[in-house]
Amino acid sequence: MKNKNQYAVLIAVVVAVVVSNQAFRPNDKKRLQKAVAELNAQMPKRIDDVTTQTSVELGDKKWINHYSVNATMETDAAAKAKLRDFVTKMACAKEEARALLKRGWAIDNLYEVRTTRGFETIDVLVLPSACD
Repeated sequence: MKNKNQYAVLIAVVVAVVVSNQAFRPNDKKRLQKAVAELNAQMPKRIDDVTTQTSVELGDKKWINHYSVNATMETDAAAKAKLRDFVTKMACAKEEARALLKRGWAIDNLYEVRTTRGFETIDVLVLPSACD
């Protein structure tokens, strides 16, 4: 239980820094990079029966989550659309994610999935306007 609490606190720190500063000052970027490093030290983090978060990183006004999916799945247009809808609804339902999006940040979710044709990365980008 202690690790879940530490994870939640680190996410809150990242969100607080991002939300309070639309433009980074050098110290803010260092604080965010430190928080990302601390989160990554706790990886991998099991999300559900088949999904594991493997890392996080910061891009240019983008929070990037990396996941691996331990199941074979279809990656046709319909399956990708369903995943995009689900991930967007989940992001819009979470206060921390909405705060990032409101400040103009995108949340990029990269899923490494096994398909019948091999491995594929599915990119689900949640844009700042997604929850409007």
